[in-house]
Amino acid sequence: MKYILALVEGQTEEAFVIDVLNPYLEKHNLYITPTLTITKRVVDSGNYRGGVVSYGKIKFHLEQLIKNTNAVIITTFFDYCRLDGKDFPGWDRIKTQNFASVSDKVAFLEQQPQADIPDSRFKPYFALHEFEAMLYAEPAKIVQTFPELPAKALLDIQAIHDEFESPEAINDTKSPSQRLMEILSRYSTRYDKPLFGSLISLDIGLDTIRQHCPHFNQWLITLESLSN
Repeated sequence: MKYILALVEGQTEEAFVIDVLNPYLEKHNLYITPTLTITKRVVDSGNYRGGVVSYGKIKFHLEQLIKNTNAVIITTFFDYCRLDGKDFPGWDRIKTQNFASVSDKVAFLEQQPQADIPDSRFKPYFALHEFEAMLYAEPAKIVQTFPELPAKALLDIQAIHDEFESPEAINDTKSPSQRLMEILSRYSTRYDKPLFGSLISLDIGLDTIRQHCPHFNQWLITLESLSN
């Protein structure tokens, strides 16, 4: 078994790695362990966990993971849309340089920390634009998770899906999760990110998610290649 370490943004990503990615990767003789970022330490009160506070704190966590020589790769699972203002390397060029697409921006941004953390095992991944984008790969599965939703809810979610060339492109004015929560709230339904994110992902299946989300698919190909 080969070991992968992933620094993840929050409990949603942590649950996805444990419940969805690990069962799949184990078939490839790979095991991925998620580590949540610690955003604040409080004496005698535990730690606040999850979220991207600053690149400096993220770098500190990554340097701790890199010390584990048993890992064949150290990666990340952060939402691209949460990185603005966090001092990530290359972000200044994201704002000033012309890129052909947002996918190109994210690919460029993923390369920048590798120069600052020079370990060949370090391969960052930033979800485009955020984790919830992948759920739009099959809108019907979202609605099936909430039996109380009327048929109109599926039409609302499908309309968002159809508006963009890929679920990963959803985010021009509102993030995928904001859009989803707005629709669900119309019908007095609450979206619990860590719980329902994994449940819906499992129902959709990795094959379908990969088919509709090329940036995520490329990351998974990188992880799969480690089994060789």
